[in-house]
Amino acid sequence: WQNTLATRAGAVLAGAEFSRQEIEQSPPPAQPRRDTRSVFAGLNGQSGMQLWQANLRRDSSNAYGDRNTGLLSYGLQFTPEWRASASWGQTFVAPSFGDLYDAYNGNPNLRPEHGVNRELSLGWTQEQRQAKLTWFDNRIRDLLAYDSVSDKVQNLSAARLRGWTLSGKVRVAGANLRASLDGLDPRAEDTGKLLVRRARQQASLGADWQQGAWRWGASLLHVGERYDDAANTAAKRLPAYSTVDLFAQWRFARDFDLQMKVNNATDRYYETVYGYNQPGRTAYLTLRWQTR
Repeated sequence: WQNTLATRAGAVLAGAEFSRQEIEQSPPPAQPRRDTRSVFAGLNGQSGMQLWQANLRRDSSNAYGDRNTGLLSYGLQFTPEWRASASWGQTFVAPSFGDLYDAYNGNPNLRPEHGVNRELSLGWTQEQRQAKLTWFDNRIRDLLAYDSVSDKVQNLSAARLRGWTLSGKVRVAGANLRASLDGLDPRAEDTGKLLVRRARQQASLGADWQQGAWRWGASLLHVGERYDDAANTAAKRLPAYSTVDLFAQWRFARDFDLQMKVNNATDRYYETVYGYNQPGRTAYLTLRWQTR
């Protein structure tokens, strides 16, 4: 259930939700059912050059008890084009039933992870051009992370993810262009080693065009090298890779689209998990019907 109410201070959002997860396994696990009851409320408002947001959430679980999380954010539109903002928030992530009870890799002793996130950003918008620079610093206790030694997900006592993201988009000669560049320093605080399977650099480029009934485009993704083990050994290093995806879409009738996609168009060999290669060049032809 969710309800939004307009007030002088901004839009007030309030709601409640209930979820139930169950697993059937032989022999049954100690806790085969997880019920979570949640209530949440938030305020999102703006006055003149100022913008604000505040959220609160309480989750009550028969597995992990009561947990409270929140978010505070403030923004300043100091010119029509420029906006600065700052935010602080908390996170709570419970391990999935797969991580807990998988027949081969389950770890029933996993604890939920808790985090505190801080973020600063500066954005610029002018007509059909946008750019944004974001700095973030996330500290996480009991991070849920894969451990290659035990071949299971384990809790990492303390981790810190710091970095920045630069993104932008522009429309030029009928083409929508977008780009992003990420710099990340993800480390275990007790050892100083890089976190498993997290790249320090990532970049993406994309473009799409619309002409009559046709729409087509391309995207490029580059991911830097990573490690598949907590010790960051050279033997478990995952090399950097780049992939190119292409698509074309034809609306041949009011309610019908025909779409062609080619993923990994250059047939690049790469791994996101040590020893498991990803699909090579893959093509999809999709016919979609949607009433309009």
